[in-house]
Amino acid sequence: MDIEYKERLKANAFAVTPKATNEWMNLDDSERANIIRSALDKCNFNSNILEFVEAKKDGQVIFRILNDINPSERGELLLDLEFVLKKEVHDFIFINIEPLGDKNSLRKLRGIDIKKETT
Repeated sequence: MDIEYKERLKANAFAVTPKATNEWMNLDDSERANIIRSALDKCNFNSNILEFVEAKKDGQVIFRILNDINPSERGELLLDLEFVLKKEVHDFIFINIEPLGDKNSLRKLRGIDIKKETT
C-alpha cells in the first residue's frame, strides 16, 4: 500500500459520522418513506432486486432483497444506492438489509424455532 492511500484510510477511519437532523427525526414514518421513495424515483431505482421497506429516525433505510444476487454485485448495488440517497436526501442516510429468518431445515425438524426480532 502506498503512503497516500494509507493516509486517506486513516482520515476516513477518524471521520465524524453525520447524525440525523432534528428535522428528519421529527418527521413521521410515512413522511420519511415518501422522501426516500421520491429520491428512488428520481434515480430510476430498479425494484426487481431490492424493495424499500422503511426509513428510520436515525437515518437507517431498510431494504428487502427480492432476488438472489451474488455478493459482489449486491455490494456494488447497495453502495451505489447509498451514495445516491446520501446525495439526494442527506449525508446521514445509511442502508441496511432486512434480516432474514432462520432457514436451517434441520433445526426446524427438531422443533427449534428461531424468530426474527420485530421492532
